[in-house]
Amino acid sequence: MYQRPLPDLNSSSAIAYPALKFQHFSYSNQLYEIATIIELKFRMLQFELSLRIFKCCRQPNTITLIMQEEVFVKVLFRYFSQVLEQETVETMWAIEIDKEKGLYKLDSIPFYGPNIAPDDIFYAEYDQNEEMLTLREVKEYSGSSVIQVILMKEPYEALDLREQLSSLGCITESLNERYFVTEVPPTVNYEPVKFFLSKLSEEGRIEYAEPVLSSVHAL
Repeated sequence: MYQRPLPDLNSSSAIAYPALKFQHFSYSNQLYEIATIIELKFRMLQFELSLRIFKCCRQPNTITLIMQEEVFVKVLFRYFSQVLEQETVETMWAIEIDKEKGLYKLDSIPFYGPNIAPDDIFYAEYDQNEEMLTLREVKEYSGSSVIQVILMKEPYEALDLREQLSSLGCITESLNERYFVTEVPPTVNYEPVKFFLSKLSEEGRIEYAEPVLSSVHAL
């Protein structure tokens, strides 16, 4: 089964988490664990393994992966994160749509809430300061939504919750055992997903936020 390549976390936010403030909820540092060194090494291992699956071509200041005629490139996203309350940098995988026009389609789920969702088409160009391809603007919205989920009670059953969301048609990516993000494709009915998340929130098991909620999923 094909899974989206994981984004990289290239900022201090990958190491320390301030108080989290979502749209309707707030969290203290005691309720959110920082990513451990072991986890970061595991992410590095995931990336190394992905390079064995894909054919990897390195160009100056560019990382490109080729899979079945689709060209994947790394793109830098710099934005102010409402979750971390600071400027944040993520590098995420995108599919090359038109290199000459600088058009790409996002193929990752953002962790910290930029105003972009998977499959959105955006314009990016090489930035001299960032030394890599960098997001400039979103050109076309896909209709996908992004949901952020934090687990609040032990035992943390993130895998079970992610599998249940998957059964509802969603795609998830995990940062650690207590925090993951969910993509809701435009073809998925958001009402049962919203009901499921709201029920868990009422039970005190999770808190969640909707940093990118498309008009397709607005209830």
